[in-house]
Order: sequence, then C-alpha cells, then structure tokens
Amino acid sequence: FILIDGEHGFFSIESIASTVAACDGAGIAPLVRPPSALSDQVGRYLDAGAAGTLLPRIESVAMARSAIEALKFAPLGRRGLGGVRANRYATEPLAAFVARSNEETLVAVQIEREGALAELSGLADEPAVDVLFVGPNDLSQALGTPGNTSSENFRAALARVASEASRAKKAAGIMVGRRE
Repeated sequence: FILIDGEHGFFSIESIASTVAACDGAGIAPLVRPPSALSDQVGRYLDAGAAGTLLPRIESVAMARSAIEALKFAPLGRRGLGGVRANRYATEPLAAFVARSNEETLVAVQIEREGALAELSGLADEPAVDVLFVGPNDLSQALGTPGNTSSENFRAALARVASEASRAKKAAGIMVGRRE
C-alpha cells in the first residue's frame, strides 16, 4: 500500500483522485490520511477508490466512532451513496457495493495523542478499527519528548499499542523513517 498524506502533504481532492487512479493501475492499495479525522473529505477519497483511511489525531473512542460513521454506509454509518468511481459509476449494483465497502474499507486510527493512549483498549475493541497505527513524531511530542523515540515513555507506549493490538486481534503499525 501507499499512504497519500492529506494531513501533512499538499494534495487537492483532484490530485488525490488521480493518485488513487494511478495506484489502481499499478495494483497498489491507496490509503488516504485526511487533514483531520473528522474531515468532510474522507467520503470523497473513498468515492475516488481509496482502499481505506488513516485517521489522524484521534483523541477518544467517541471521536473514532464519529469519524468511522463518515466512512461507512448505512446501517453502519452515514456516508453518502452515489454513482462514483469506486462503484464504477453505479454499474456495480449499489447494494453489493455498500456491503463490500462496509466490509473491506480499511480503517486505521493513529495513536499519537494522550487521549488515544488513555482510551487505547476501547479503540482496539472498536469493531470497525482494523489497525492501531502509531504516529511517532506526534506521540513523542504528546509524551513530552518531541522527536525522541528512544525515551522510556515512548517505548512503553509503543509496547502498550502492540499489546492491545495483539489482544484485540488487530494489526499494529508505525511510521518509519528508514526501510531497515
């Protein structure tokens, strides 16, 4: 997969849509990180064909649930339904598209705030959450040591995220600076 970063990157909805289309052509799953977890653009990224989203700056289970509602169609959410690129402009039967999208759209929540750490167990137990994904820069900043990913507090928080993900049978992820 690749992550199209709408939080820190400089992408318009059009450039995200064209990048998603390029990913499809290359056989790469595109995930999009919106400017904020509660962005009104998330549904449009999915309409363009994104395989999922990375929700930044999650502070609580309630916030995650609110963001997830925008990603899921009824009865799981409130995402608007139309004839869009993701459903081949309604040539895929809409009921089948809704069921497939609700099942397959990947939802990753970023663990990078104190609120997310405080509600880590609840986030891990949220049925629609697939991945607990650490944003190391913001997490280190939230822990009072900006950029220090070697601190004891950071390493302990990382271990908690991995443990909760494992317990809940979810994936854990983290941004890395180098391949190795």
